[in-house]
This record gives sequence, C-alpha cells and structure tokens, in this order.
Amino acid sequence: EVDAYRYLWDGAAVVSGVDPYAYAPARVLAADPAREPLSEPLRRLVRLRDRGPVLRTILQRVHFAHLRTIYPPVSQAVFALSVWAAPRGASVRTRLLLLKAVIVLFDLGCVALLWRLLDGLGVHPGWTVLWAWSPLVLKEFAGSSHHDVIAVFFVVCALCVSCAERFDRWNAVARWTLAGTLLALGIGAKVFPVVLIPLFAVAAWRRSGWRGTVAVTNAAGFVGAALLLPMWAASAWRPVDAQPAMELVVSDAPPVPPSRAAADDAVRPAPSDGAAGRAPGPAEDDASRVAGRVARGSWQDDGLWAFLRFWEINDWAFRVLAENLGTHASPEEDAWYAVLPKSWRNRVAERMAAWWAVPPGRSGFVAARIVTAALTGVIVLMCCCRLYRDPRAVTLLAACGATLAWFWFLSPTQNPWYWSWALILLPFVPNRGWLSVAPLALLYYLRFWLAYHFAGQPLWGTPYRGAEFFDHVVVWFEHVPVLAAVALSAIANRRRTSGSASAPRECPS
Repeated sequence: EVDAYRYLWDGAAVVSGVDPYAYAPARVLAADPAREPLSEPLRRLVRLRDRGPVLRTILQRVHFAHLRTIYPPVSQAVFALSVWAAPRGASVRTRLLLLKAVIVLFDLGCVALLWRLLDGLGVHPGWTVLWAWSPLVLKEFAGSSHHDVIAVFFVVCALCVSCAERFDRWNAVARWTLAGTLLALGIGAKVFPVVLIPLFAVAAWRRSGWRGTVAVTNAAGFVGAALLLPMWAASAWRPVDAQPAMELVVSDAPPVPPSRAAADDAVRPAPSDGAAGRAPGPAEDDASRVAGRVARGSWQDDGLWAFLRFWEINDWAFRVLAENLGTHASPEEDAWYAVLPKSWRNRVAERMAAWWAVPPGRSGFVAARIVTAALTGVIVLMCCCRLYRDPRAVTLLAACGATLAWFWFLSPTQNPWYWSWALILLPFVPNRGWLSVAPLALLYYLRFWLAYHFAGQPLWGTPYRGAEFFDHVVVWFEHVPVLAAVALSAIANRRRTSGSASAPRECPS
C-alpha cells in the first residue's frame, strides 16, 4: 500500500507551514534552486526534501506524484499530528507505525461509539463485531492506514448526538448545532458525508422544529464549506511556479510486485530517464494512464479535478451505464455488455458534446455521472420521506446507512475501504443483503495479481488481459451477488410487513 506515503508527505508539508495543496510532489522532486527561481514556500519544501534520506524516500514513494493532494483539511491535520509526534530522525517505518497508530485510535473510537449506539437504542451490542472484527476494516485501517475512518468517526459522533437519549435534555438548537458541526468535521475529513445533510435536516425538523433544521443545516453547510475552502481554492488557483519543470512520464507498465526492498528505509534511485515521477507502485494500476493524460492535458496537476472527471475503479453499475451511454473509436473497443444500439450511444455523445462540451470518448463517463447522481438524489429523497413519517433515532441511522450503501454502489470509484462509510451503520439497516459486500469487496485485490501475472495474456478465451479481465469480468462476481442479495432481502422484508396495512414504506435499504 502506498497511500500512506502521500499522507506522510502532506503532514510534513503542514508541519513546515506550507499549504499541502499548492505543489504536486513531482514538482518538489524536480525543483532545483540552482537552475530556476523558486518561491519561498517551494524553497521550504525543497529544504524539507533535502533534509535527509527519510523524507526524500517518502516523497519518492508518493503515487500519482504529478497530481496535487486531494485530501481535505481535517485529514491533513491528522496527518500533521502523526508527523509532529514522530521523534527527530525517525525512520520511514517508524513514521508509518505512528500514522497507523493514530488511524487505529479513530478505529477504536468507532468501536466504542457503535457499542454505545447499539446499547442505547436497544439493539444487541454484539452487532459491534460487524465492524470490530471485520477483516475488511482490519486490513484497510490497521493494515493499510487509509484515512476514511477519520470521517466515519465524526459521522458516528454526529449520529450519537442526534440519537442518544442523554442529549434529549439539551436545548434543541445547541444539540443540532453540535451534530451539524461534527458532521461538518466528517465532511472536512472526506467529502462523502455531505449526502447525509438532508437526512439530518429532516430528522431535526420532525424532532425539534424549524430551529433544529436551521441549526444543523447551517452548522454542517457553513462549517463544512469553510473546512473545504482551502481544497477548493487550490483547484482554481496555483502558485506561478507550481507548473512542473518537465513533463511527467507515467508508465503504462503493470504494477511492480511488492518486495522486501520496497519496505525498507533505503532511498530509491531517481528514474533513469530523468522523469520527475516513477512507475506505478503496488496500489497503482492502469488508472495511472488516465492520470497521466490529465497531467499532460489542460488540467495539469489538479488532483481533485482528475478524481472527479476521470477516476473509475472496481465499479460495476457505473461501468455498465458508462459503456451503454458512451462511444468508442472502434466497435472492437466496446465491452461485451454494451447492448444499447450504437445509434443511441452516438446520440448521447452528441448531446453531451452540445450541452457540456464533453469529448466523444468521455461522453459515457459524464452521462453515467449524471444518471447515478440523479439516482442518488432519488434514494436520498425516499429516505427523507421515510424519516419524515417515522422520525425515530433508529430510522435516522437506517436511512443514513442505506444512503451511504447506495452511494458507494453507484460510485465510479469503489475502493474497498470506501465501504467502511456504510459498514458501521449496517446493524440498523433492515436489508441484510448489504452484509455480503465486505467479504466480496476483498476480491478487488485480485486485480493486482492478475496485472502481475497476465499483463500480456488474454484470459479464458476473452480478449481481456490482466487488469482488464478484472474490470470487465471479475467485477460481475463481486457486485452482482450483492445486488441479488439486496433484492431478495428487500422482497423478504416487504413480505413480512405486507400483513400490516399501516406499516410505513421502507427507504431503499
């Protein structure tokens, strides 16, 4: 896993007093004060780079180094805390251990909060093991130190304030302001909790009147926007010397298998071709080719823009939509599940080009983005209606869990650790089909094995090689069983409640 190196470099930049959004790591690697004039912030980062082999090694191991960071400020503060806590002269391994320790503290906090929620709402607290003992959670946080658990922690904190009886004695405005602020901290750690604001607003309205709604919406909206402002500003502005000194070369080669040498503290030699970047590491795949096109295009080094416009990994529903709404240069490039007539897809491409100035090759991605965003909006609306009719705390938890589950399922970027957003709330979601996601999501790591061993060899009579075989074949075995399990569980739940005419309709969970 290589994400942690970006975390450590961002944290070191913050501790040094430099905006982590200002410069891509490749720009810092390529900067040479003897050959070009540098601004003071970039000079400070260069001095940080040259301070010793440890930080240089961390900088060289940052993946997608040509892109500026996209991690929000609250996460940046946590990264900075782990760097600040490291002893002077600490090795790369020690810094990674400290970062993981901080991440695990948030993980344990989630365990404690989930226990309190379950116990307070009369649900068996044994459901805590769904998170605490999940192999997916253990692998992604204690093992890989992904930072999503920071946002999950603050979201669960906001739900505890909204649902726990001990807060019933509080003034309504104070209670919902605190809940909204905690939700905003989650948004400031990872943007996904923004989809929960309507649910919190409806719950506050039904339980505390319009004052509660105004309090939670203002706190979540304004505080969240203020926290994200540095990241959004970096997408619209960059220092005059932020442009890389040379074009970054991103290799199309498959990921390099991890080795013992990749885990030690030795400094990697610079690329022999003089490029400012490096070949993709263990967690990098052919998405780096897309990022390489971004780096050479008009967006240059904007990581946030690249993520929103190009990132697509481990998805099924979004990929099926994109393939059936987009066009390729030749029929041979069409996926086997592109079943809509070519004439229809060409018409969509024309509409996308006319309305959004989208090039034909990207029409399917943008059209799928629009469709999935609309579907997510419908799901949020249905959960809000359910919550309006039944404003109990357990209904709010179920609605949030269902919303995040569908949000993940419809996303173009379905990294397994993203599933933690919804996983912690599954004990409150009536549909037990979602329990199948966590074990099946680990199939994602088969993608790298296929890339290592079958990069040039078509598999099982298909035209797909290596990672492409995973993208077009294996993902069906990962996601279709989940959809079937969710559908069967929904049918079973509806049959159980159909005997009561007054039973409220469920949100699509």
